[in-house]
Amino acid sequence: MQSLKQLFLITAISLVSTTAQAFTVTIEDPEIQAKPSGDELFTVDFNDLAVDTTNSFTMESSDGINAYTYSGDLLIRQTNIHGGADNSYYIEPRTLEPSSFNIATDKNQKYFGFWWSAGDASNIITFFNNDEIVATFHTQDVITTLAELPNQQDYYCNPTPMFAEEVCHEPYAFVNFFFEGEEAYNRVTISSTASGSNFESDNHTFSTKAQEITGCIITDGYVCASIETKLYAD
Repeated sequence: MQSLKQLFLITAISLVSTTAQAFTVTIEDPEIQAKPSGDELFTVDFNDLAVDTTNSFTMESSDGINAYTYSGDLLIRQTNIHGGADNSYYIEPRTLEPSSFNIATDKNQKYFGFWWSAGDASNIITFFNNDEIVATFHTQDVITTLAELPNQQDYYCNPTPMFAEEVCHEPYAFVNFFFEGEEAYNRVTISSTASGSNFESDNHTFSTKAQEITGCIITDGYVCASIETKLYAD
C-alpha cells in the first residue's frame, strides 16, 4: 500500500490535460525567490536594464547559445513593496489596464520559473510552440491552492528585507513550470487581464533541458500539495 507521502507526491508531479499536452506546476517553499537548483538554467533578473525601460530587449545566455527577446507592453520597475526579488529590479505589463508582453526564443524550452510577487488572481501565462498554444496557466489556481494549506500565511506579506511584512493581503512565491514528455514551448505571453491589477514578476528562469520536478509545498507530515492548472488548446 502506498503511503500518504507517496500519494501526495504522485499528485504533485502528474498533471495531464485532456489533449495529451502536459506540464506540472509547483511552488517553492515560502520566501524562496529564485530557482534553488537545476541544470543548464538561465535567469533574467532585469538588473542590467534601466528603470522605466519600455522598449523590447534581448538577453543572451552566458554561453551565447540561447537568446530571449522581450517585447510588447512591458515596463522595468525599481524595487518597491509589490515587486523585486531581494529588492532588485523587476518586470510588469506597462499599464493597469489589460496589458501583456511576450518572451520569444529560437530554441524549444522545457522549463520556466519566476518570482511572483503581490500576486493577483486575474493574471494569465500562455505558452506557445510557434503559433500553437501549448498551455494556459491562471494565477487564480495558486491562490486557490494556498487557501487549502495549513501554512498558507507563510506565503503572504513581502519577504524581502526592505519591505518585510508589507502587502500582507497578497501572496509571494516562486512558481515552476515543468514541461513533460515531448511538450515544449518557445514563446510566452504574460498578461494582466483586469483593470487596476498588475502582474509583477522577477528572476525569469529558462532551460532547454527538462528539469527534475521540485517545489512541492512542505506542510505537516511532508504533505506535498499540487497546483491544479487549467490547460487549453486551440
